[in-house]
Amino acid sequence: MVSNLESQLDTPDRPIQNPFREVLVTELLESPDLYRELFSPKILIAEALDVFKHSNVVVTGPQGSGKSMLLNLLRYPFVGKWLADKAVGLPPGFESPFLGLSINLVRSHVQIFGRRSAAERMTGKKDEWLDAVCAGDFLATSVLLEFLRALEFMGTNEGDGLRSWLGLSLDPTFDKEILHFARSPVWSGYYTEVQSRTEFRVRAQERLDTWRGFLNANLDSVPESVWRTKAEMNQVTHEIGNLLRTLSQASPPPPLMLVIDQYEELPNLNPSYGSQLQRLVNSLIKARDPVVFVRVGARTHDWGRELRVLGSDSRIELQRDYKLVDMAEILIRREEGQKWVFPRLALDVATRRIKARYPGWTGNDTKGLFGKWQAEREANDYLPEPKRRKVLVPNAPELAHAVLQWTQTEGVLDVRLASAWVSSQEKKHVPAADILREGQTHPWLHVWWRKERISVALLQIASFANQRKRWFGWDQVVGLAGSNISAFVFLCGSVWDEAARRDPRFLEKEILPQTQTLGIRKASVTWKERDESDERSGGARRADALNRLGAALKNLVLLDPAISNPGHSGFSLSETDGDGSLTREHSDRLHGFLDDAVSWASLEQRTHTSKEKGGGIRRKWYLHPLLSPAFGLPIVRVKEPKYVRPEVLFECLFGTSPPSLGRLGPERVNTRETPRVRV
Repeated sequence: MVSNLESQLDTPDRPIQNPFREVLVTELLESPDLYRELFSPKILIAEALDVFKHSNVVVTGPQGSGKSMLLNLLRYPFVGKWLADKAVGLPPGFESPFLGLSINLVRSHVQIFGRRSAAERMTGKKDEWLDAVCAGDFLATSVLLEFLRALEFMGTNEGDGLRSWLGLSLDPTFDKEILHFARSPVWSGYYTEVQSRTEFRVRAQERLDTWRGFLNANLDSVPESVWRTKAEMNQVTHEIGNLLRTLSQASPPPPLMLVIDQYEELPNLNPSYGSQLQRLVNSLIKARDPVVFVRVGARTHDWGRELRVLGSDSRIELQRDYKLVDMAEILIRREEGQKWVFPRLALDVATRRIKARYPGWTGNDTKGLFGKWQAEREANDYLPEPKRRKVLVPNAPELAHAVLQWTQTEGVLDVRLASAWVSSQEKKHVPAADILREGQTHPWLHVWWRKERISVALLQIASFANQRKRWFGWDQVVGLAGSNISAFVFLCGSVWDEAARRDPRFLEKEILPQTQTLGIRKASVTWKERDESDERSGGARRADALNRLGAALKNLVLLDPAISNPGHSGFSLSETDGDGSLTREHSDRLHGFLDDAVSWASLEQRTHTSKEKGGGIRRKWYLHPLLSPAFGLPIVRVKEPKYVRPEVLFECLFGTSPPSLGRLGPERVNTRETPRVRV
């Protein structure tokens, strides 16, 4: 299948390398060259244009959805690299120049504030606000240091394109302005003695090291030279923004774009002080500075828990103070006929990673490596012997015999669907004679009735055949990723490992379905077990609840031979009925679990309108598709999910009795989509 790979293929003495195991976490992609090898800068920009406009923006999404991947595009080393490469140029969306500085809150170690109280040590009493001011000085110094490094970068050949784009000229006037900035009142005299940009940078690094030394208990106290010169973050970023405008000859002058990533980790890393640190970031957004535009990356539902600013109960407001870009909404699978961007992103990511390791690879080969999936092919593989098909027909003897007669020339899938249709009529107490007469018209071939039940039917066929569900094919891999690029890369890496272990030359052909299945199952189990080992954010408790939920949903799907409700692989709660008989404590626990599970990419969430008269707006949840193999659930989302009351869901998730979401069987009849028996 693959050409020009002969010289690149690995031998038994040189094991094949897995391109999907390299740099799984996008926050670690510090190299613009590596980033460009692994991700396209052009995909997602059209869907997330607000990120590149002059306004404050918060980018939300579940873990691994690509927030950092998108925000990295703004960082000055990346912009400089593309400007230096005339053949590539800037990605679309970069309408006017800007200087993008980035602070990763975890890697900058700002979470160490709170380990020791600088206020208590220096004043003799605890003062959360004063400690937050100290943290603000730490972050302000981090931004200053990043700015000075950017100036140094623009003095190199590699940064020359960025300097020209920003309209800067590195002449004596430039250095004079920088030294004038060092003597700004915002620094309270701390940098007065510096004589060059290099000294300025070294002095800023020393200040950061001093704070870290105190917080890590390597210093008994904060030196007076630092304590008496604390800077306010808002003032510092504003001063840098103004300086950039002063230095630039571009029209309009470039603003400062400040990227702040991993905002949601602060309360986890620092439970006693994390919300204060978040309020510090919120204050930057509330300022609505015309020369500084803030970008914050945060997980779904972790954004919004703390919207107050530092030292006040004033809150930042959506659309007024900032705009929201939801990665989950951008990447989610769309309705029939609507553009879905994730498959294009997944194909680009997979192809780029393989080509980075095997330059002879062509873009058309990626899908072919995984092959095509066909429902009929999968179903026939479970029961290749026609005489065994009767296990798929748990109907009354006379009706079971009729089903086998009607489908004797059809495939295994049609046998199960025909039996399901008969079971649905039996549940409605339709006389056997009428079922036999109507069955001769093969109503299970009705397009929508059939399409909505295929995924559940395949799970049931595997179960009836005493086998586990098979997972293979490009479309299935993309579907299992759940519009999450990290999940997709993880899946591909697991399949690659399994294929390489079995055949070092697998690149020359399509990976066998059974090999893909093993890799996908391993990935699914590992994704499921992430929570069990995560003690920091209550992962073990979340894992217990997910296990109970998965068992309850599986019962709804597999224990209904009529496939009455193929949408019951998920559940739905009303947003207007309240929380029923739940106490406030139980309500908080329930919704806290749902929000956390969405943020950690264990659940998917969508809003929908109730099909019941006067039902209003509801919210539905499904297990993340990558968990489907581990729990034995379908990945296709069809029809209505299981409508449940909050108290029923609470008992299912956290109770001691066997997990259940209610009775099996039909709860409503959709006369438009379900074939009816003519009686």
